[in-house]
Amino acid sequence: MRTTTVVLLGGVLLSLTQAASAVPVESYARPVAAIGSNTVVGACASAGVGDGCYDAASGEIGFYIPINDRYTGTYGVDVRPDGRYVGTASDSVSGTFAETEALTMFLWYSPIAFPAEAATLAFHFEDLDLADGNDPVAFFETIQFFEADGDTLSGLIDSFDDDTGNIQVTGDGVTQSIVFNDVTDYIESDSFWVALTFGSAMSRDGNWRNTAESMTSTLLTTPRDSLTSVAEPGSLALLAGGILAGGLMGFPGRGARRRRG
Repeated sequence: MRTTTVVLLGGVLLSLTQAASAVPVESYARPVAAIGSNTVVGACASAGVGDGCYDAASGEIGFYIPINDRYTGTYGVDVRPDGRYVGTASDSVSGTFAETEALTMFLWYSPIAFPAEAATLAFHFEDLDLADGNDPVAFFETIQFFEADGDTLSGLIDSFDDDTGNIQVTGDGVTQSIVFNDVTDYIESDSFWVALTFGSAMSRDGNWRNTAESMTSTLLTTPRDSLTSVAEPGSLALLAGGILAGGLMGFPGRGARRRRG
């Protein structure tokens, strides 16, 4: 959007154009200790962190969704009986299992545009076993999203049929994407946090071990229009002409007085 203002400056008309500038800001999620925290957890090569870890260079978060109730908890925060952090290493169990809140993960996005005109939150997974893309048979995983104050951003997502007006769930047995088309109303500062809760369930007896999964997530925010004033080229020429005219009109008077002396 462009709006033009005409200003009288020293007897010269100066036209100023206000140009709207709105450059989107993309921020990658980082796993942190809690909502409101900026303490990164689960970083690769950190003590107690397994191969399901956060790679700061790529923004990829590797993780395991626990299947044994002795290994459930918060990613990179709670410690398992074997001394490793929850969600960063594999575990196993015999028989059937159903862990509706097997793993909680807190994500932090910063910097972001604030106040925001628009905001889109996207998650891209590898090997999230939603219904119709699950492997093995009878093994299912679920995910639910919560905002910083604990209110839900989504219902329980367990299949590719869980689209709503604001949420798109797509993918197959290899890759999966969950996109929140508009989270603008949730942007309340220049940082943003979200909580994820993962579940896992197996209805067949057997000896089971979970496998690694990975995720990247981005928050794309567009700032509200910021207006900056710039002089139009024609106005600059007009201003220069006004200054020149002032010189021609002012100095001859002094020259004439010198000649009379």
